[in-house]
Amino acid sequence: KSMRAIAAGVAVRPVDSAAAVSRVHAVEARDLPRAWVAGYDRGGALFISDGAESRIPTAAWRPAACTTVGTTIGVQWVEGTTSKAPPALVIFQDGLERVRLPCSGRLPRSGEELVAVVDLQGSARRATLLPGRYPPCNPDDVSKL
Repeated sequence: KSMRAIAAGVAVRPVDSAAAVSRVHAVEARDLPRAWVAGYDRGGALFISDGAESRIPTAAWRPAACTTVGTTIGVQWVEGTTSKAPPALVIFQDGLERVRLPCSGRLPRSGEELVAVVDLQGSARRATLLPGRYPPCNPDDVSKL
């Protein structure tokens, strides 16, 4: 079946990857080892957590229906603080947090580098990196300061 929408996330940079390599190619981002990717669309968005696939609730985010030309997608890796609060992949769209997905599998260890992953499918033809951008401030986090 076709996965007709963009997917984005992060992956652990392979140890054997040369420092000068800026792009890794795979048929799909979901095929990368140790990758956490959200998006695609097969009757709803998918979350791939180190190879384990689950559905993202349609009411939360559906990239095939929610994204258009000019949509800005943001990705943030949030470190886990306890076993009850594991690391999470957070997806933003146009400045709003859409989903916060608990990650599992072979999680990054101290010193391992995470790299951004974008998988262009469907009508998505181009992605542009916007350096210097930060995720929007979460009002709940600010109230705890």
